[in-house]
Amino acid sequence: MAATATLDNHTTNAIREALGAASRGQLGEACQIGERALADGGDPVALNAMLGMFRCQLGEIEAGIQHLRIAHEARPADSKIAINLANALATGGHHQDAFDLLTPELARSDRSLHLLKLRGFLAQNIGEFQASIEAYEEVISADPTDFASWNNLGNARLGAEDFEGSVPALRRAAELASDSGPIRLNIATALVHTGDWNAAEAELRQMGEDFPDDPRPLRELHSLLKQWGQDQEALEAIELAVERAPEDVELLLGLAAHFSYMVNSTDAEATYRRVLELDHDNALAHLGLAVHWNFRPSLSIKL
Repeated sequence: MAATATLDNHTTNAIREALGAASRGQLGEACQIGERALADGGDPVALNAMLGMFRCQLGEIEAGIQHLRIAHEARPADSKIAINLANALATGGHHQDAFDLLTPELARSDRSLHLLKLRGFLAQNIGEFQASIEAYEEVISADPTDFASWNNLGNARLGAEDFEGSVPALRRAAELASDSGPIRLNIATALVHTGDWNAAEAELRQMGEDFPDDPRPLRELHSLLKQWGQDQEALEAIELAVERAPEDVELLLGLAAHFSYMVNSTDAEATYRRVLELDHDNALAHLGLAVHWNFRPSLSIKL
């Protein structure tokens, strides 16, 4: 919000009253105070900046963005307003607009590194991978222990098709957060892209041991082994995944499809029926059963 030193008394009093209401948790009342002051000719920059913050805190993101845009257009050099608008745009899913607003210079003005991280996130979401890489590299240069930014840097490099560069960043993230399954899965994905499928398989198998309740590494291992044509090992992987999550419909469908692929109609039908017990209207399970019934051998009657 703009400084109040040069504001008229009417605006200053309204802001003071609204902030008091907000401090008591009465954000709706605070907005009403701001709206009345705005209608009465109060300072449009200060009041719209304040209303934008309050509306966003109420979860009314689009309304907050409208107020903050008015304030920003009137005072584009005000970094506080720009930062609040960038955060609101990002929260509202307007990633391109937020990225365009959040320049490197503005992002670097925030010593907490939040804005650099936000710029990296936004850039990655709109496919500006080099900008994302640069933002996250600045973050980890300032804070080498930030495992989330190491992970995001690895993913940004992966998006930029710097596969060899993505692996060490992700491994560093895993060293800093050894209990993070998603980071380990990202490593396996990066290894696949480098062409080192053996290392990817080893990573997934080790994950299966390190996270004995997590079906995800076994699901990914199934996919990898199936691509290699190792059908029996792939089947074993997805069967273990289903053991860990016996009510996971997606895993059961994958298991049923694998049984079908291996021409094991009995187990495929049984698995599709298990899916329908969990999800009566599952179209893929109904289709799978229909296919198997259509291809059942017909019985001939000899007279």
